[in-house]
Formats: sequence, structure tokens, C-alpha cells
Amino acid sequence: MKILILRLLSSIFMLGGTLMLLSSALMIGTATEAAIYRNSVHQVLEVSSIDSVSMKPQTEFESLLLKYHERGLKAPFVCLSQTYGETGKLSSNIYKENNNLFGFKCSTSRSYCVKVNRGHAYYLSYDDSIDDYVEWQKTMVSNYEEYFNQHVSSDTTYLNLLENVVLKSSTPPYKYAVLRYATDPKYRGKLRDWGNEMLSKSLVREDFLTSLGYDADWCM
Repeated sequence: MKILILRLLSSIFMLGGTLMLLSSALMIGTATEAAIYRNSVHQVLEVSSIDSVSMKPQTEFESLLLKYHERGLKAPFVCLSQTYGETGKLSSNIYKENNNLFGFKCSTSRSYCVKVNRGHAYYLSYDDSIDDYVEWQKTMVSNYEEYFNQHVSSDTTYLNLLENVVLKSSTPPYKYAVLRYATDPKYRGKLRDWGNEMLSKSLVREDFLTSLGYDADWCM
């Protein structure tokens, strides 16, 4: 009887040791797998954080560019170049007092300007200034979407449009009138210079432009 009990205790002891060894092996495997998992997650998060940072605006001009893009401005980087020059790099009184991003005069045919201040349009917000430009793009060209899709396929052609805005009449014989956005005959060249300056000063990053689907070829 004693021998049977001793053998039983010995078997239990051996089984316990085996279980301890098996448990240790499993813990080592789990720890290794956990370490590999943590390392892979860290790498994924690190890559994701890099991508997300590059996609986020890091300057006031990039924030404006994103807003122009979201609110539907055509050729938004060209429009941002206009803002850069027309507002004296966001320093002019017309920009600060009037919320005027593009140097617009007050239009009676569009509803966003609420009054005239310093001879220019006064807006209640920057969004109203942007929406006024969107409306300008729409009203200056009849059959807006069709015209832009067919004739303004790039930022370069939009520069041409700004220099010689084409207005198609809404009634036959559908003649075109030529209007200038600015009276300065060198305006197109200045827009290129302003765009290039923003890039060279890292006020707008090329990878941020790319993330929005645009490039800077027109001002190079």
C-alpha cells in the first residue's frame, strides 16, 4: 500500500514538472510572439504617423489650400498664389479688416460682400470670401463645368484664363468677351513667382500638394 502511494506521488510530481516545463515553453513562445507583435504594431503606427503628419496642414497657407480644395475652388494652388500676393502674404489691412483673401472689389451680382471698406469687398468671414471666388469662377464662364473640364485642364491654362477671362454670353450668337482678373499685364508671371516663393520657403510642401492631387509644375 505504501509503495503504491509513493509511486502515485512520484507520478504526480513528474507530471507537475512536465506541466511546468510545458508552461514555461508556452510562456517563452507567447512572449516572443508578443514582442514580435508589439514591434510590428509599433512599425505600423510609426509609418502611419509619418503619413498622417505629411497629410496635415503645417502652415497657415497649407490650411488655406486645404480649405480652397474642400470648398470647390478650381486650380486652388493658383488661387492660393493670388492670396499670397493680393494680401501681402496675409499682412494687408484689406485682408485683416475685410476678411478679403483675393483683393476682390464688391460685386452687386454676388451676395457675399456685405459692404465696401478701403475700396474693396468686406466679408463677414474668410469662408464668404472663398465662396465669393467660387461664385466668380462659376458666373464668369457660362456652362462653367463644361468649360473648365474642356479648356481649363491644368493650372497653366487657368493662368491663361485669369489673364484673359473668357465670358460666353448666355444667348446667341454666344460670343466671347475677354476680361482680365487684374489690370497688371505681368500678373501671370507674378503668380508664378508667388507660387514658387511659397514652395521655396516651405510655406506649402510639394508632398502636401501631391496628397491633394495637385502639382507645382505651373510655377517652376
